[in-house]
Amino acid sequence: MRPFTTYEIANIVKGKVIAGEDVTVTGVCQDSRLATEGSLFVAIDGDAFDGHDFIGSAMEKGCVAVIADNDKKAATALSEAKGKVCLIIVESSEKALQDLASSYIRSLELKKVAVTGSTGKTTTRDMLYHVLKGKYKTGKNEGNFNSTVGVPLTIMTFDDDMEAAVIEMGMDKPGEISIMTNIVEPDIAVITNVGVSHMERLGSREAIFRAKMEITETLDDTNTLIVARDDMFLNKENIREKIGGNFNIITVGEDKDCDFVVSEINMSGDGRVSFNLTGPSRFEAGEGRYIESLAFHLPIPGKHNAINGSLAVAAGIMMGVSMKEAAEGLEKMILTGKRLSIERNGGITVIDDTYNASPDSMKAALDILSNMDGKRKIAVLGDMYELGDEEEKLHRQVGQIASEKADILFTLGELGKFISCENHFNTVEEFKEATKDFFKDGDVVLVKASRGMALERITEYILNEIGER
Repeated sequence: MRPFTTYEIANIVKGKVIAGEDVTVTGVCQDSRLATEGSLFVAIDGDAFDGHDFIGSAMEKGCVAVIADNDKKAATALSEAKGKVCLIIVESSEKALQDLASSYIRSLELKKVAVTGSTGKTTTRDMLYHVLKGKYKTGKNEGNFNSTVGVPLTIMTFDDDMEAAVIEMGMDKPGEISIMTNIVEPDIAVITNVGVSHMERLGSREAIFRAKMEITETLDDTNTLIVARDDMFLNKENIREKIGGNFNIITVGEDKDCDFVVSEINMSGDGRVSFNLTGPSRFEAGEGRYIESLAFHLPIPGKHNAINGSLAVAAGIMMGVSMKEAAEGLEKMILTGKRLSIERNGGITVIDDTYNASPDSMKAALDILSNMDGKRKIAVLGDMYELGDEEEKLHRQVGQIASEKADILFTLGELGKFISCENHFNTVEEFKEATKDFFKDGDVVLVKASRGMALERITEYILNEIGER
């Protein structure tokens, strides 16, 4: 991040300086534990914690400025700490952070890509980062910083010589992607799919589709939307009819009518994926389309990742990366942790996909399990959250697929019993006690559930406690 003065920040966020002098800020945080010398602490009253209660802690770590929307709490914190930091009072701390990030990203000469989707958005983000970083100095969200707070914080970490940015956008409700899109104003938007995640809050896939399409709000005829084509939502006809817009639309998929056609998808016994991609190799104005076909190899599991990888390639080509350069980048890619991570200890292989779960991602992970080399294919599955009225039905559907793909199935959680009640456990401790002598060399074990289940505890148990015996 380039340095800002506090008076400059106050002007951008339409805030009022009520304490302290004009000082230089070299970083931004909203978690007091991450405050450093020279940082700006943004006190946000969130669902779990009120940031105003941690102003003193941030000051102890060296922050030189605070943005707050509770002037009484902020003033009290400064008084008690006898601090001399610059205090900027605003109407909304979260909106101030967003305004600051919006101003900053517009000051940078960046090629910007935004990525969303019900599943696969983090994987696609990571793939696109590796496609671009060989040609451009590229930034991206780290971890799960894909919210209306996380995206602005990500932007504020970018150096002023950054050349490209890949921004993942998540959502829990309508309007959130709109906020992030209007901050970023992407040149290219990517949508991986429209699934049933967040059905509980949005009510229908149509509503989910419309929420995802908020990513196109700032696109014009110089910009492009890239989608993994499907028959119901993500196709040119439906998007034009339901959303309108004059932006370009590029489709990716196995259908021969797609702009980028994916074919010959294969997964080896160790989980690596290969596929062929045929499509335009250049999109520059006046040059026309030069059709090229190339074989791609991914160091990660999952046939569905052939589509995610192809979305990344298509976006890369739109940004001046050749197919060959994109292929080289994808071969070196590393996924964000706990997403289809294959780990081994002795003769036991664990597919750790404990970061999150939906019906679509469950099915994809079970397909990976069934195609891996191993003596016994074992699935350990837990609850999938935010599925609304269809949660029981969708868990039962996953159970049917699991019965076909896995030799042995274990389930955990309140909803997990609908996947299967035969080998069901209420707690991780119950599971560990029952399986302490179960796992053997040659086993391949898939561990997957929604993040709130914290089933990485089972991954650690199998790899560390079982593997050490």
